[in-house]
Amino acid sequence: VGFRIAWTVFLIKEKLSQKKAIINEIIITIKIPLKLPSLFIFRKREFGF
Repeated sequence: VGFRIAWTVFLIKEKLSQKKAIINEIIITIKIPLKLPSLFIFRKREFGF
């Protein structure tokens, strides 16, 4: 029983860390254009997105 509880806690922690990683990637994706606005504008002009 103790093992099952430990395994469940482990799985929950894994899922949370995956969510954190995704959130961090989103934050980085948002922050990079803010830090390099000229590059972002250049990319917009070049590629149209």
